[in-house]
Order: sequence, then structure tokens, then C-alpha cells
Amino acid sequence: VDVNASGSVTGRGRVGGVVGISRGTITRAHTTVDVTASGQYAGGVVGYAEQDSVINRSNATGTVSGENSVGGLVGYTSGTVAASTASGAVSGRVFVGGLVGYLEGTVERSTASGDIEATASRVGGLVGFATSESSITRSNASGTVSGTDNVGGLAGFAEQDSVINSSNASGVVSADDHVGGLVGFTTGTVTASTASGAVSGSEYVGGLVGSTGQFSIINRSNATGTVSGEKNVGGLVGADYGAVNTSYAVGGVTGGQYVGGLIGFVDGTVEDTYAAPTAAIRGDQRVGGLVGYIGDDGRVNRS
Repeated sequence: VDVNASGSVTGRGRVGGVVGISRGTITRAHTTVDVTASGQYAGGVVGYAEQDSVINRSNATGTVSGENSVGGLVGYTSGTVAASTASGAVSGRVFVGGLVGYLEGTVERSTASGDIEATASRVGGLVGFATSESSITRSNASGTVSGTDNVGGLAGFAEQDSVINSSNASGVVSADDHVGGLVGFTTGTVTASTASGAVSGSEYVGGLVGSTGQFSIINRSNATGTVSGEKNVGGLVGADYGAVNTSYAVGGVTGGQYVGGLIGFVDGTVEDTYAAPTAAIRGDQRVGGLVGYIGDDGRVNRS
């Protein structure tokens, strides 16, 4: 409780500004520590937080760098992060997030504002990778995010049964493929969430989500940023294979083929949605104001 730390920490793995490995509760930790790991699990406060661990009302402002599972606050956690913030720049290769690199637990009422840069995949403004055991609630990210694939303004990759609820992202996001203003790729549930940053990539590019899996659900969510890409490009979702309900997009969209004001390619279900772009929808082939292309299993109703 009430821990303050400054300076720099360097190690191989499980490196944290305050604790390398935590199994307990950390409350009101405040760090300005620059953390560097040559391997995995690096965090501004904790490198590796085990099940039942809690990080509460804590913040980190230093830079964090490592190979994988790198986060502005914690590199890996299967516990809970609540009411905490991270504002330092974060860099790594894979599983890189502004707050948490690899999440197998819960993040609630937390924020990240640092810029995130990765040389590979599963990169997010708040969380790099969210497993099926994870949830992100009432949290937000505002930093610029870049990587190669599975890159999102809030989360890079969210597995089936993961939940993102009442959260938002506002940073500029760029990657090669599976890139979204909120989430790069998800097979989980996204509810009541928003993205407002500009998104650019090559394939599977969406203002909210780059691409969704078969069991994914997007509900009561929206995107307002501009979107640009080459293939499967949409104001809300680049390619949808799940369910999109009661959601909308208003950003301009530019692409090559399979380009839509709401969704570029639909092979799932879309209901009670709309696109009202404030800028033009432009593309070369299979371009639509709402949807660019509807596949054999695609359904669009009341939209």
C-alpha cells in the first residue's frame, strides 16, 4: 500500500517497476520507473501477476520495453486490475499493451494513454491479448498504436468468450492486417463501446473491429474515425463472420475491394445497424454504402 518508485529497472524476464512477480494485492503504487526486459513479462508496476492478484488504484508513467507480454502497468495478469492508469510509451514484439500485455483476468475502470509500438502482432492501446477468461469494462485508451497484425486501439486480439463492455479508444491505429479502432480481431463480445481514431492497414481493416470470428457479437457500439485499407475495409468492421447488432459507423472509408460504409465483407448476421459517413465511401470493386459484399452465409436485416 502507498508505494512510490522511480529510476530504472533492467532484467531478463518478469521485470516490474515495483515487483517482478506478484501473488497478492498492490494498492496505490505510483511509479516513474523505466523498465527494460530482454525477454518476457515486463510491466511498469508488475512484471507477472498471478491468479487472485489485485492491482488497484495504481499508476505508472515510465517507458516499458521487452520481447513479449509487455504492458505499461503489468506484463501478464490472471488477476484483477482496477482503477489504474499507465501513460508511458510501451514497445515490444508480441502481446504488447498500453496497460496490460497479456490478460487472462479482469481490467475495469482503467486507462492507458502512452503510444504503443510493436514489431509483430497482438498489440493494443490498453491490452495486447485478451484470453477467453478475460474481461475489459469501463476502460479506455488514447495512445497511438502500431504493429503488424491483430492490432487495435483498445485490444489487439480478444478470444472467444472474452468480454469488452462500455469501453472506448481514441488513438490512431495502423498495421498490415486485422486492424481496428477498438479491436484488431475478436471472437468474443463487444458491447456499448466506441472508437474514434483513424485506422489504416492493408486487409481486414475496420473503424471498430478489423475482423470478427464465427461466435463474436458486436452490440450497441459505434465508430466515428476514418478508415483506409486495400481489402475488406469497413467503417465499423472490415469482415464480419459473427453477429453485429444495433451499431453504426459515421467515418469516411477508402479502400480497394470489399469496401463498405459499415462493413466490407459480411458472412455473418447484421441487424438494426446503419452507416452515415461524414466523408465519402471510395473503392474500386465491391463497394457499398452499407456493405461491400454479402457472402453465401451473410444476412443483413433492418439496416
